[in-house]
Amino acid sequence: MTINSLVHKRMRSLEKSGYGRCGLLGEELTTSELYAIELEGVRLSVYRSGFAVQQGGQENFYRFDEILEIVSCLTAELCSRVSADQKINFSLPLKVKLEAGEVVLHIPFLAYSRLLNVLVDMRREIVS
Repeated sequence: MTINSLVHKRMRSLEKSGYGRCGLLGEELTTSELYAIELEGVRLSVYRSGFAVQQGGQENFYRFDEILEIVSCLTAELCSRVSADQKINFSLPLKVKLEAGEVVLHIPFLAYSRLLNVLVDMRREIVS
């Protein structure tokens, strides 16, 4: 499976903004992780077939084809409020509903939409 160029650009954009590390160098994979980011007490790693969440000493891997739904709480109203208040240093929950339960990740606001799109696009490539 090759990585969609838009997904690759989003991962690079996140990395350049100081949010995580991209495992792709050009088109070459330098590690099994495509992308990794440290969140609030959690490490999220994205691979070709799924993603892993590591908290403490425990790591759980979830395949993209196990995802039933990815639920975003990002709204136009929230973005308008953030724009008016100019307060951008906070995290938002991103809920990933799985066949067996769900995972909630707390993503920094400035990385939220790009990381959401990475997960959605990676899932779409696997499922379709």
